[in-house]
Amino acid sequence: MLNYCGSIADFVCNAKSREDDLPLLNEHCRSRFFLHPRRTKKVLLFFHGFTAAPWQFVPMGEAFFKAGYNVLVPLMPGHGHGGNWSRQNPPPLPTTAAVYQDFAQEWLDRAQELGEDVYIGGLSGGGTVAAWLALERSQDIAGCLLFAPYLSSSSRVLDLFVRKLTPDYCDWGAPRPGQARYGYDGFA
Repeated sequence: MLNYCGSIADFVCNAKSREDDLPLLNEHCRSRFFLHPRRTKKVLLFFHGFTAAPWQFVPMGEAFFKAGYNVLVPLMPGHGHGGNWSRQNPPPLPTTAAVYQDFAQEWLDRAQELGEDVYIGGLSGGGTVAAWLALERSQDIAGCLLFAPYLSSSSRVLDLFVRKLTPDYCDWGAPRPGQARYGYDGFA
């Protein structure tokens, strides 16, 4: 029990301390942990989408926590930072795979301390990270949930076609009126 509690205190405090030093856009950008006072049979590790933040998995995390799982939703490297970002001053998002691969493996190691079976998942860019991790460390993962993983770049011709034929098309980087902003404007 002491080792489990020590593990929790260690990575929760480290995440909080690291994020306290960042210019976060708002509190929704912080890592989210739904942890029981003991190891659980199942642990879920979710990776949020590229340019987004852990808030994407809060409803799902709460539901799995109530079902008896420990749930981790860490803030991805460079994400959630506030600032006056533009094409000339882009947000500090890493664009090299190695940064996300190291991050994913580090969090998988932490998740393994919290329960018997680790399941991973991710949305969009986080789905790509989860897919890579599931292939790289399949022996350490009980299952993988992929939500619209980003697996290739878009086609300008297809994007133009969709915009012209779909009257309610919404660019992923543009919030709808009244919607809170947690991500960044269009990012290549």
